[in-house]
Amino acid sequence: MPAKHLLSPVAVAIAITALACTAIPPWFATARTALAATQAESGDAAPPADSGDSPGADADALVGLLELVLDPDTGDVDSAGQCLSVLAQKIQSRELAGEQLAALAPRLDKLLAGVLSGKPDDPLYGDAALLASTWKNPAALAAVRGVFASAKSSEDRRVAALNALVAAGDGGLLSVVRRVLSDAKGNSATFRAAVLQTIGRLDEPAVADAVLESYSHLEAELQPKAIELLTQRAAWAKSLLAAIAAGRLPASAINTNQIRQLLASGDKELVAAVKAKWGSIREDRDPRRDLVIAEMRRLIRRTPGDPHKGVEVFNRVCGQCHRLYGQGADVGPDLTANGRSSFEQILSNVFDPSLVIGAAYQAVNVRTLDGRVLTGLPVEDNDQRLVLKVQGGKTELLARDDVDEVQQSKLSMMPEGLETQLKPDEIRDLFALLTLDRPPSDPEAKQLPGVREPLPRASTDPTQFASILGEVAPGFTTDAVGEGGVALLAEHAGRKAVVRTHPVSREKSCTLARTIDVPAGKKTQLEIDVSHDPRGDWRLAVRVNGQQTQAADVSSKSCRNGWQSLSVDLTPFAGQTVTVELDNAATAWNYEFAYWGRVDLMSE
Repeated sequence: MPAKHLLSPVAVAIAITALACTAIPPWFATARTALAATQAESGDAAPPADSGDSPGADADALVGLLELVLDPDTGDVDSAGQCLSVLAQKIQSRELAGEQLAALAPRLDKLLAGVLSGKPDDPLYGDAALLASTWKNPAALAAVRGVFASAKSSEDRRVAALNALVAAGDGGLLSVVRRVLSDAKGNSATFRAAVLQTIGRLDEPAVADAVLESYSHLEAELQPKAIELLTQRAAWAKSLLAAIAAGRLPASAINTNQIRQLLASGDKELVAAVKAKWGSIREDRDPRRDLVIAEMRRLIRRTPGDPHKGVEVFNRVCGQCHRLYGQGADVGPDLTANGRSSFEQILSNVFDPSLVIGAAYQAVNVRTLDGRVLTGLPVEDNDQRLVLKVQGGKTELLARDDVDEVQQSKLSMMPEGLETQLKPDEIRDLFALLTLDRPPSDPEAKQLPGVREPLPRASTDPTQFASILGEVAPGFTTDAVGEGGVALLAEHAGRKAVVRTHPVSREKSCTLARTIDVPAGKKTQLEIDVSHDPRGDWRLAVRVNGQQTQAADVSSKSCRNGWQSLSVDLTPFAGQTVTVELDNAATAWNYEFAYWGRVDLMSE
């Protein structure tokens, strides 16, 4: 019997590093020879070294290396397990595939036969089964199926088993996936989230059926992950759209970024179905997000929300990519100490996420050769692999040879249109949470200034006009104003939060303007409340598409309790896009300040 010689830690590190390489490097055979020195010293013959760049030569080197690590006289169980695990991961990610795998699999199968024919309690049995199942070894497949299906196995081991079964393209996998996704009591939300991510690599139309059948059993925070999965392949997306058409899921379950992803799929049938449902979607930032921000600002101010309910909304929606007070996924910025310095900053970040995108959060859209589409943040990109951080905080590892196209996104990973996905009460609750300086459970928590009561401010900077006007006249702006600029006042004539303007000159008005898409089939009115300076008056003129429709002097004679109301009927323009202009014009040039209490667009 030769003396026992264990591989040194350095030698084990060389072995694992070699296995971790996608393309077996030129020094691989040299490393194998160095590792074989232990055998040579004991009198055993070292495995013959092959030469050349052929897959067969690579397989010789790799199998020889594994023989040394698996041999109890030269390796150890922990090292062998690490090597088998790394090799399995490379096959599952397809970094090791094609000719190399074809040359390697039969020889590895023979090498692992002794372990797989032994008892399941062998320390290497599990790792050997995970590896051998990737090339559909019958005994290994049976063992790995049992691990995934059994709630008695650890969740980490079950996820590893699922990865192996997906890599093998196991036909019986989805029946177990259905049971797992639907069984919230027997399977944690964390585990089922990992299942949803992992089956994305399984190019099978039936994946959509399994996920859609389980959808109603998923927790609120898992349902967005299911939708994200179903939008990754055209066949799955068609099933998703069919479920929406049948009323099984709401159309709001799909966000605007996902709609863009489907439109870019290249599948004519899918693109036609998406356009029929949602029409055309902008490929860049919507410049009219300022109007949404103004409307949301007023919604949040009118009625306070519940920050404790806001936690539930955050976990379901924002927590897919952001952390707050230690909860959520690590994809976008941690909101505990970022992006919440003021109410206005939070409004902009939530409802206009693509206005400013930090360099570290510039997403890419990736299409694989088998038609899968992913969006994420690149964390590693080289000749061997592309690694993305995706929604949910998980990573997707793609073999570079499987990547068809990579495009940098013009938009934030955070989609526009959150206001269409959440109910008004949910928006109020979410902002009740986000605008606190501490967790809602902290009795010392305080709300940021300006949430309940707007902060008075004035500006002569045209870039600030729309924001200030948005407090009372969402969507309106001006390009010129006179004395005092555009100002938000705490109070005027008994009304809180009033905007003040002044004509530019005796001849030139300060004109507020907005482009409005007048809804078809509805009665639409523009409701206006205005006031005047107690020492003067002014003239209000209303124009639609350049034509004056109304005019009125605003003075102590025309106002009741300090205010005057006007209604502009836009119903004749139903289905059209119009430009509405509101003039603050001078009369006698004596305190011609206009005070705007509200300019609301109402449709019913």
